[in-house]
Parts: sequence; structure tokens; C-alpha cells
Amino acid sequence: MTYVRNSSIEDAQFNTLLLEAIDRSLADSLGEEVRNVVYLYLKAVLFLKKEDIPKELVAFHAGLIKLFGSSATLVEDVIVKELFSKIGVKFSAKDTFVNLVEKARTYFVLSKKKKE
Repeated sequence: MTYVRNSSIEDAQFNTLLLEAIDRSLADSLGEEVRNVVYLYLKAVLFLKKEDIPKELVAFHAGLIKLFGSSATLVEDVIVKELFSKIGVKFSAKDTFVNLVEKARTYFVLSKKKKE
């Protein structure tokens, strides 16, 4: 039972870090107004709220593709670099955005468990 509770706490901590990385990356690379437009678009067109992004990475990725086309990869790379920096892991862009975020999640959760 403790494992499930700790996992939820660690997932929540990771989700917070992910949202912070997304927020900062969008604002720093595109500007705050464009960041806000991205969130409005995701909510209005894909019915994806900002707080649901960590659970809906595929939808978030699809939304970025619809908005930015092939340039979405550049935005995603900035997000992943920021996220990996937050959890103290070296960034290596040899995978998809969704897979890299899930690898970061796994690393984060496992590293927290090792410290217990």
C-alpha cells in the first residue's frame, strides 16, 4: 500500500516539474502571449486543460504538431531539455517527445524510491 501512495506523490511531483518545464520553455522560446495562446488552443480545440497535459502527452504532442507543424519538434526539444535539467539528467534527443518524457518520469520515480 505504501508503494502506491509514494508512486502517486512522485508522479504528482514529476507532473509539477513537467508543467513548469513546459511553461518556462514556451514562455522563453515563444513569449508569454504565445504560450497563453497555445494553452487556449489546446483547451478550445483539443479539450486539453493545462493540468491534464502530463496525463495526455500524445494529445499535447498532436496539438503542438497542429499548431507549429514540423517546428513542433524544436519546441518539444526545448521542453525536454528544460525537464531533464530540472531532474538532473543529461539530455539526449534520440527518441520521440512522448518517450523522452516517459523516460524522464521513470528516472525521476525510481531515483526517489532509491532515496527512501
